[in-house]
Amino acid sequence: MKKYTDGELKRLISNTYGEIIKVKNELSMLWNKAEEYKSLCNHNDLKIEEHGSATCNICGEYFSWYCPTSLTLECDYEQEDGSYDEDSCRYCGQPEERK
Repeated sequence: MKKYTDGELKRLISNTYGEIIKVKNELSMLWNKAEEYKSLCNHNDLKIEEHGSATCNICGEYFSWYCPTSLTLECDYEQEDGSYDEDSCRYCGQPEERK
């Protein structure tokens, strides 16, 4: 194993840290682009699971309780009058706990 001087170690650590920061920034940029792509996706190709969730095959967005008539594609249990009814989605009528 090579022995490093203090100066060599400091340079190595500094260079490595710089590379880590570059990778972190690139990952952050890619994450932001992925989020932007998701927001533009119209989710036309969904894989609907037996238990009521769905995943978009295009962008990968996950919908916990899929609702085909909701604008968000997820069930909403807050009723138009502001009350909450876990037994009836305000759009499709499905219960929060699927039977």
